[in-house]
Amino acid sequence: MNSDREAIELISRSLSGELSAEERTRLRSYQSEHEGARILHQWMAAIEHAAEVGAEQTMEDNAAGMSQLSKERLKRLLREREEARRSASTSTASSMPANAAAEALGRVAELETTYYTGYATGATEKAEGDGEQPHESRRCDGRFTLLQEIGRGGLGTVYLARDEVLGRKVALKEMNPAAAKSPRLWRRFYREAQITGHLEHPHVVPVYASGTDPQTGLPFYAMRFLGKQTLADAIREYHARREAGVASKLDLHRLLNGFLDVCEAIAYAHQRGVLHRDLKPENVALDRFGQVVVLDWGLAKLEADGELLARLALSGEDIEVLADDRTLQGDYLGTPLYMAPEQAAGDLDAVDVRTDVYGLGAILYTVLTGRAPHHQTVTADQMRSDVRQVMQSIVSTPPPPPRQINAQVSRDLEAICLRALSVEKAARQRSAVELAAEVEAWIAGRKERASNYEAVRMAGHDLKSRLCVQSRQLGATTRFLTELPPVQELLVAFDRGDPTPSEDASAGNNQQRLRAQDVASPLPMHLIENGWEQHRQRVAAILMAAIRNRPSLASVRFVLCEKEHVRELIHVRRGKLDHGNIRPLPPSQLYYGVPGTFHQDVLAQFPGEPYLQLADSPVFAAVLQCGVAVVDERNEEVRGMIIAEAELRSIAGAETERLQYNATIHLFDLDGHLLYSTGSREVPDEQMASMIEQRWEDISSQLEESSEFLDPAERIYATRLVFPNQNSGITIVVSNQR
Repeated sequence: MNSDREAIELISRSLSGELSAEERTRLRSYQSEHEGARILHQWMAAIEHAAEVGAEQTMEDNAAGMSQLSKERLKRLLREREEARRSASTSTASSMPANAAAEALGRVAELETTYYTGYATGATEKAEGDGEQPHESRRCDGRFTLLQEIGRGGLGTVYLARDEVLGRKVALKEMNPAAAKSPRLWRRFYREAQITGHLEHPHVVPVYASGTDPQTGLPFYAMRFLGKQTLADAIREYHARREAGVASKLDLHRLLNGFLDVCEAIAYAHQRGVLHRDLKPENVALDRFGQVVVLDWGLAKLEADGELLARLALSGEDIEVLADDRTLQGDYLGTPLYMAPEQAAGDLDAVDVRTDVYGLGAILYTVLTGRAPHHQTVTADQMRSDVRQVMQSIVSTPPPPPRQINAQVSRDLEAICLRALSVEKAARQRSAVELAAEVEAWIAGRKERASNYEAVRMAGHDLKSRLCVQSRQLGATTRFLTELPPVQELLVAFDRGDPTPSEDASAGNNQQRLRAQDVASPLPMHLIENGWEQHRQRVAAILMAAIRNRPSLASVRFVLCEKEHVRELIHVRRGKLDHGNIRPLPPSQLYYGVPGTFHQDVLAQFPGEPYLQLADSPVFAAVLQCGVAVVDERNEEVRGMIIAEAELRSIAGAETERLQYNATIHLFDLDGHLLYSTGSREVPDEQMASMIEQRWEDISSQLEESSEFLDPAERIYATRLVFPNQNSGITIVVSNQR
């Protein structure tokens, strides 16, 4: 090992269980020669994990809440640990051999592990090869064959595993037997799996399955396997190239785009009432295709008034377990190198959304400098044996400006970063969205000054990503509406029909009688006249609330599917001129007739799968239409569907305005029909639209062969967003001609 700086980097990565065997050996050798590095490693590990594991026995003294005596016992335990570390730093003799001490220290340092851990490149290729024998012979839950251990910590072990049902590689995290003996750590593992599984976002690691292995009795959950690279690896590679003089500006912009994806994921988590509390480059993975995924939600916190906690409560989850966050005031929670001042002060009541903004700023700082914000503080010789002094320095001292470390950093970007790292929370950006917007604005301005062509390309790429996110959110909203209990109650009430049938009439015969009687009616009148109407009004009120909460939603319908007909039971939409006027259509205007192609396509999907397409609305022009089948919980039969429509003009207009594009944007369908233009809300840029129409065949043919159309001379960029059914999509054409 050549330098103390390299040792600090290895220590930081070891706290996430991310060292290979060769790196672990190098670190232990260095620590055996440098006492200060050994002490630094020890107290950093203790800080990061004392709140989670170190006080476990004291926490269990009072499961419902901690007494004052228990709190004092915990604080005394922490003080004793610090005194022991100070004694170790001044002592010349040790009661255990050096190699035994190193082994014990390694175990302390690796108490917490993200689901990804670095390992030899050849190991991955070998494990994924055809005919490779599993690393372990046992299976987990009878479905997952464990191939190779890729990470281990005090709470759980992560394996590369093969899903024998779907035949794919996954990352499987299983709780360690020793940790499973603690009810508190069991609750923490369960909470981590639940929170991660409910954060359905492209930049949050997806959970495929969870449960308890019947063979070992240990809980586990399986996730997407992303590979071996993290954002920390990409940052190190970039700065190695920068110091060698071979890095390009595009390399930095790739990292910044990855940072924006992290901001997007954290903004989504905040929207659902989840705080991450341990943001750092090591907790951000990069897959083989460059997608950015946020990992390790083990220290995440559910806010009491958050949407996710409320939804879990409605679904019957054990909220006391999921909301359990019994950490004392005065505890240190997080990673010292990236810790916010309020975390370093132990002021846990002050931890909120802006604490994660600080964590995002810390990631941005590392992108710009190659160092963690508190690298200088944590590695100061005079502070290595004094934990309290280091924490106090983090509280009171801002990190050095990025330009002191890397003079190539833009002053404007430095100002954005330092604002996010303000000691006072009120001075930081108010949200992850605001921080991302400032970085996006900087990127846009820089691109425009450097190259108009690159600015156009970035605009098209960003808009495609935004539209993709909007379509996924529309699908998630539609699926959520199908799962509401009042929808099931409405089906039961409809089947029950007339409230005064004879007692011996079966529900099936009654349903046939109702449909034969009212076959030509949009809505059976006798249902309107009895108590069934109350159920319909209740569901209509919920659909109206959904439209109010999503400005882009134009209408939502609940459609009942009969043998050869479809019947609208509820249709709620906005007014054509006054979009704030949201009302359900009267029964006389509800549709009843032969199912269309869209209805048939929705019914053909697997239950719970959204079906998306572009459609023409007589009221709102072009809309993004999403349908999800409604399954009757009584017999698991598909009975109908929820259809939601989002106005394309509203979606595209909001995204283009928020991203402040200095370009003309046109959206077309796959056949070349103009759907939207920023030239004017009502009248598109006719000259530009005409030029695109003349070149449509060239644009379309190139998009069929590749994902982009490029014309630097005319400064035109085109890309295409195709929906999963492959029959519908949006062509995005961007130009800065105006």
